[in-house]
Amino acid sequence: MGPFASSYERDEEFIRVRTDKSDLLFEIVNEDSIIGSGFANGLWIKEK
Repeated sequence: MGPFASSYERDEEFIRVRTDKSDLLFEIVNEDSIIGSGFANGLWIKEK
């Protein structure tokens, strides 16, 4: 997706990333992976 300025909110199950265009929603699977929806659709895994 590339770098861009944003902020985020996290709760127990989701991370909402706020951008100047729209919000991106990610469901937290575990500490190393999240599932994105919409523009950020897919499984995102943290690199170690």
